[in-house]
Amino acid sequence: MNAVYKAIRVAKGLMKRINRAAITTTLLVLSFCEATASTQASAMANASANVIQGIKMSRVSDLQFGSFVSGIPGTVTISPSGSRSANGPLALSSANYPVSAASFLITGEDSLVFNIILPDSASLQGPSGSKMTVNQFVSNPSHTGTLSSRGTATLSVGATLNVGSNQTGGTYSGTFPVTVTYQ
Repeated sequence: MNAVYKAIRVAKGLMKRINRAAITTTLLVLSFCEATASTQASAMANASANVIQGIKMSRVSDLQFGSFVSGIPGTVTISPSGSRSANGPLALSSANYPVSAASFLITGEDSLVFNIILPDSASLQGPSGSKMTVNQFVSNPSHTGTLSSRGTATLSVGATLNVGSNQTGGTYSGTFPVTVTYQ
């Protein structure tokens, strides 16, 4: 029986050593996992984008200064509302020649604000190489505008035509750029 007790005692000692080794190994593994968890973390985030409709502009009417009689230098001004006035001794004619501000239809994304960029000047070419300068461009709305809830806006542009002394008679024409950009 002594041998049986001795075998049981050896087995218990062996079990204690195995349990200690298992506990030590477990503690080492857990401490390594804990160290890894505390030095790094990650999470997921969503990514999104909103593509808006590009802004567009189309001409509705041209800037037309109408008819006038020249002799001494002066100016003819068309306001964004289309009213015409003269400065200097120019005689405005009521001849059947249209008078209007330039008008544009702006379309784009609903309710967005847009910038208006007008030129500093433009040149009108006439008969025999004669020219007149257009400057002091103004618009309504001025500088910025807002598209309606339907994504539209109207832009009106006026300017001042500089008429020289004894300006050559005839029809003068030219172009000028108007630019709109989203703000």
